[in-house]
Amino acid sequence: MKEEKKEGEFKILKDDGTEVTCYPLITFENGGKHYILYTDNSLNENGETNVFAGTYNPDEGEQRFGEITSQAEIDLVNKILKTLNEKDNGEQK
Repeated sequence: MKEEKKEGEFKILKDDGTEVTCYPLITFENGGKHYILYTDNSLNENGETNVFAGTYNPDEGEQRFGEITSQAEIDLVNKILKTLNEKDNGEQK
């Protein structure tokens, strides 16, 4: 049986060597850096979908995500997540 890859899906290798299928939620650019928010569709202890964020270079063939380390980047990602959540819940004004 051939596995069919869904649009935009990608695999990441976890620290323990297991491969996880992930799905991009949004990519965006800010201040010359490129960001991706993605999920593996796992749930946290509150039953909410886990979302992960990283930086990336769109010109690289094989992607390696960079870490988001500054408070300004964390705030930006949280703002984007809040906006996405509002749109999903029909709360956008």
